[in-house]
Amino acid sequence: PASGPAYAERCMLPKVPEGAGLVLMDFGVNDYLEGRVLSHPERHAYERMMRYTLSRPHRPALIMFEAFSWGQTLGEFYLDPLDKKVGSMAQDKHRLIAEYYGEVQVLSVRAALYHLMAANNDTSHLIHIGAWPGQDDQLHVSLLGHRWYADLIISYLRDVTVGLLGRYMAVEAARAAPGGEAAAQLLLARLPTPPDAADVSANADAAYGGGSGGAAGGVLLPAEGGGCQVQGRRGAAFPVACSDQLPGMLPPFFADNEVHPFGVCAVEEDLQGLVALPHPGFEWIDESQDSEYHKWGYVAREPGSVLTLSVPMARDAVDSAHASVHNGRTKSTVFGYLIYLQSYHGMGEANVTCDAACSCKPFSIDAHNKAHVSIPQLAMFQMWAQSREYHGEDVCQLRITVLPTTNSDGHKFKVIGLTASAQDIWHIGNTFKIGIHAR
Repeated sequence: PASGPAYAERCMLPKVPEGAGLVLMDFGVNDYLEGRVLSHPERHAYERMMRYTLSRPHRPALIMFEAFSWGQTLGEFYLDPLDKKVGSMAQDKHRLIAEYYGEVQVLSVRAALYHLMAANNDTSHLIHIGAWPGQDDQLHVSLLGHRWYADLIISYLRDVTVGLLGRYMAVEAARAAPGGEAAAQLLLARLPTPPDAADVSANADAAYGGGSGGAAGGVLLPAEGGGCQVQGRRGAAFPVACSDQLPGMLPPFFADNEVHPFGVCAVEEDLQGLVALPHPGFEWIDESQDSEYHKWGYVAREPGSVLTLSVPMARDAVDSAHASVHNGRTKSTVFGYLIYLQSYHGMGEANVTCDAACSCKPFSIDAHNKAHVSIPQLAMFQMWAQSREYHGEDVCQLRITVLPTTNSDGHKFKVIGLTASAQDIWHIGNTFKIGIHAR
């Protein structure tokens, strides 16, 4: 979906293969509403995604790909049209975070293509970004636009590969020359050396993380007596500030913004793992007419149908998550987003309540859409985690009941997914402008 880092942190990041060698983060457009503010929940989630990626044992390469929307900037290179200030696009804030970690590469469509786009006013020209063929509209690029993006990434990776091969060939050439081993070693010392997976597994304390950036440079290693150090020349070591939670990582760019484990994302097929049995009146159905693309969800058509979602909600995990995203403060609040189908024909209403390990203010959802469109929508609400002494378990029961009332000619209600986090997914709520806010 067209959503920002907070949603991606919970619903997309866990799907990245553990052994991935290259990860691209692309939020140049979908994070643009927050470009005017540096310290923002969406920006905090952006950094946590970077920290999670850079702390993987295989230490994947990370590229920050910054797409560019002609419409969002009114055709200007460096302008936010919402407040008419320069330097307010999201990528200008992303770059600060990338510079802090050092080893994150930045690919900017704005920097690469802006002058080509601005020089062509002919709408039939291939590089004219303001209309077809470059864009379907002034926000989304067309298939040709995506080809530009792919070419930019491929060209960059090709240049890096050719450059590295050339430098390694220079090392071999130096070794082949009489007395050239010293020169070869000097050249080799300037080349990146990937971590050895066996060494990382054998010594977790010296695991490679994302700490090769900042002023210190080099890989951060544990120091005697705590903290971290970076190796200098002739065996010297220098103390460096580092993370308390991720070995080999710099401290967070934003204070206390450590990666935290709490969060739930269960959309379409993953939703089945949360559904408690029985679920009278609700059926697991794929409503797609296309065999390649699916539209799974739990569908009910009769009033009184009940679907119960069992949401993991350990109070200590919630408190830990809050401490990492709210400067050490712990709270019991959990932000939930129930994803459902909103359509124009035969859609009904449902009531939502909470029980067991959480409480929430009951609310109702109307799935009828007056506009002639069918789209997934979000009902935003708050839950409060209860202590284990109070409820005896760590599972919140979210109960969805189809109501007898309706604003259409039917009672259909389709549940597509649920996300829950200690942090409000600000971008999603402000994009859809719908949902119910509990107290």
